[in-house]
Amino acid sequence: MNSSLVLHDTPGIGTSFPNYVFVADQHQQFILYSNLSSPHNLLKQDSLETDLYQAHLNSLSTNALQLRNVTEDLIDVIVRAHESSQGYLFRFRDEGGYWRFGYLENVTLYGGANGGTEHLCGIILLLQNPASYQSAEIPPPSRLVWMTDLNLRLVKVGSECRSLGFDMESLLANGQLSFLTDESSLFLETVYQDQFSNPEPETRVVRLSLRSLNGSAVAATIQFSLLFDGQGTVTGTLGIADFYPSREVLESERQLFSAMFESISEGLFVTDRSGFILRANPAFYELTGYQAKEILGMHCQHIWKKRLGSEFFREIRNALVRNRKWRGECEFVHRDGSLRYAMLSFSQTHNMRNEVRNYVGVLMDIGDKKRSDLRIHRLAYYDPLTGIANRRLFNERLSESVTNSERNKTALAVLFLDLDRFKPVNDSLGHVAGDQLLKGVARRLVYCLREGDTVARMGGDEFALILHDLEPAVAEQTAIKMASRVVAQFYSAFMLEGREVYTSPSIGISLYPHHGQSAGILLRGADTAMYAAKRAGKNHYQFYDEVMNKRAMDRLIMENAMRRALLKEEFELYFQPQYAMVSGVMTGIEVLLRWDHPQFGSVRPLEFIHLAEQTDLIIPLGEWVFQQTCEKISEWQKSGVRFPRVGVNVSANQFKREDFADWALFQVQRYGVNPAQLEIEITESAIMDDVEHSLQMLERLQKARIRIAVDDFGTGYSSLNYLRKFPISTLKIDRVFVEDIVDNQDTLELTQTIIAIAKSLNLGVIAEGVETRDQYQLLTRLGCNEVQGYFMSPALSESKLLELVAGKSG
Repeated sequence: MNSSLVLHDTPGIGTSFPNYVFVADQHQQFILYSNLSSPHNLLKQDSLETDLYQAHLNSLSTNALQLRNVTEDLIDVIVRAHESSQGYLFRFRDEGGYWRFGYLENVTLYGGANGGTEHLCGIILLLQNPASYQSAEIPPPSRLVWMTDLNLRLVKVGSECRSLGFDMESLLANGQLSFLTDESSLFLETVYQDQFSNPEPETRVVRLSLRSLNGSAVAATIQFSLLFDGQGTVTGTLGIADFYPSREVLESERQLFSAMFESISEGLFVTDRSGFILRANPAFYELTGYQAKEILGMHCQHIWKKRLGSEFFREIRNALVRNRKWRGECEFVHRDGSLRYAMLSFSQTHNMRNEVRNYVGVLMDIGDKKRSDLRIHRLAYYDPLTGIANRRLFNERLSESVTNSERNKTALAVLFLDLDRFKPVNDSLGHVAGDQLLKGVARRLVYCLREGDTVARMGGDEFALILHDLEPAVAEQTAIKMASRVVAQFYSAFMLEGREVYTSPSIGISLYPHHGQSAGILLRGADTAMYAAKRAGKNHYQFYDEVMNKRAMDRLIMENAMRRALLKEEFELYFQPQYAMVSGVMTGIEVLLRWDHPQFGSVRPLEFIHLAEQTDLIIPLGEWVFQQTCEKISEWQKSGVRFPRVGVNVSANQFKREDFADWALFQVQRYGVNPAQLEIEITESAIMDDVEHSLQMLERLQKARIRIAVDDFGTGYSSLNYLRKFPISTLKIDRVFVEDIVDNQDTLELTQTIIAIAKSLNLGVIAEGVETRDQYQLLTRLGCNEVQGYFMSPALSESKLLELVAGKSG
């Protein structure tokens, strides 16, 4: 496209008019409009002059961006200039193969309702001498860019209209070119009438005047051209005005920015290129506590009191060189000496030679946010009751310690601790006392730690310690010393609400790398060893070993198998007949449980019942046995089979439930069982664990005519006084006495005493586990009422039991 120039003054050195303009959608990466009917026109050769600056541009010092394909690469340069907020010097080859040089600057155009739509306007100035252009000392003018439709109605405008006093929203709503004087508007209409009718429209560059909002004229160099879309169709007009605002406008802008500087709530300060503070706003003085006379002229590092070294500021300068901005958190020192938290950001200004002129800092108080973050962090990583680390922080530190030990070839120890007899304290004295005990334990454990070690509350009454950075040769001894020290901390009583309370720890220990090489394995190992310490008598420590691991794995496999067995009803009821000693008549049966697993085979009751009691399985398993027993009694009644007494065992965990009596009576009613035919067997220790609760439950069952038998009598610590209070009907002598009764005089005398106690209380007595004639005869002489055991009959399946009953009756 040719250019017809109407100039009152000579163009600046090294420049060539007119400007070439491309309006782009930065999101779609697409050029929408241009003042060229085709972007390819940029490549047309304007002269046959020799390429005078070929050597300059090919030298190592050139920083010109090379466009290999102008029509394709131009949108990338426009977007890049927008992102970096700076112009770009670039070069490309024209149709003749000559190097052409240009400088691209971006202006953002706003359009649509309230100026909500943004487009990038890339303005290209072709250069004859880029070296002269870059070294120019002339300050750049303000540049106002606008677009109109074919009716010369304003549709897009740049933000520089504000330097004339106008706001974009009003201009766009009005649609008039209010920033042009009447003379400039008339000239513009004349130019565009000629452009619209000319088959080869030309760009015009003229000296005219703009009008500021207060009516004063501002001299400007204005470029008028038509605007083409991608197909080369005229869609409107384009105007570019370069001007220097009037002194009144400049003063108005200065006052505006000064007011903004003074009123911003963040602390602003401006330094010279060396970092000495030149100016600050009131918020800065309020935030730092300094007065202007104390801080102006001081280096900005003064407010950090050397907390931030030269390396910190070097990183800031490097970031400013790369990105022209920097932002990060820091600590600064208030004038009163207190340490404050702030968000600090820096930007910089440049002179015409692109040299740093000033640094602009923004200091924002984030003390409240920091304190809030610290509270959130504490809630996330620390136990709210004891103040020590929680499980989450413990796991993270353990993982870090394992990594460090692996890297440094050191060892570490994990101690897992559970309080003995914590539940009785919590239940008897209340949760407040229980919390006080946990806090007291935490304080004593913290006292035991070495520097850098960790103690955490893992939940409930469980604690754990990490001993890190141990010498492998003495790791075991160090762990033993620490465990012994922890145990010793519990020798003295804890004062809870004026009472002395004693407790003790059971401790499990695992060592890295001997017992495991990951945090999870070490923690599981210590946990397993802790349970072994409890089984060994409590108030003791135990090291983890592979035998424990195998037992734990077997236990887990068995537990999972039991859960599946409950769902698939693999369990089966067996029945142990009971006989009167004098007549030999069957007086009742005790319901027993058997498990024939498809993989493990017949599993011993002692094995799976003990496991069920250690887990949550004993409740559903016990309920299943009770329901099945009631169902069997109901079926036998319907078929005419009646047993004088059917004893069913109830676990301690079942019996402790507040609703146990209601639940048991509901099952009896549900299946239509005669309650007098049912006998509930409860161990002596379960009854004595909570006497008040036991008395309440037993009285309710006794009122419903259900009989109560005390199982395993003689192994607990019941007193005659309580035995008189409980509504029980039978004492069952534990098999451990029967096994030894023939050969051990002490056992014989103890058994004789139990029988005497029962008779004095008018209670029946049943001896369990009678397997020999000698045992049977001796129990007969001692006056025992009934016996059960292999000597009289083994435990029978239902079919065998019914056969036995049928044979007796036949």
